[in-house]
Amino acid sequence: MRVVDLHPNSSPSEIAARAHMQRTNVSAALRDLESKGMIRRHSTSGRGVAVESTQQAIDGLEALRHAWAELLTDAVDTDIETVRAFNDLLRSIEDHFLTA
Repeated sequence: MRVVDLHPNSSPSEIAARAHMQRTNVSAALRDLESKGMIRRHSTSGRGVAVESTQQAIDGLEALRHAWAELLTDAVDTDIETVRAFNDLLRSIEDHFLTA
């Protein structure tokens, strides 16, 4: 789900490469996410398929990010801006590995 969130409209093969997973495992995960209403697939030019998050998934990820920000604030006993900066750093590190 994280790869789909960071790279909307990626193909299943692109998602597999970014997540360093087997294409068959990604296909199974996408079927599961689709059955839960978290992603939708749509045709691209030719025979391609692109995957994107649904509004349900976007809302869920935003709630999760908010909850993490609050937990981190409590854990480090500091201001929310410091937590956001830390979260941005972690996101940058994650992005590096997902795009490598």
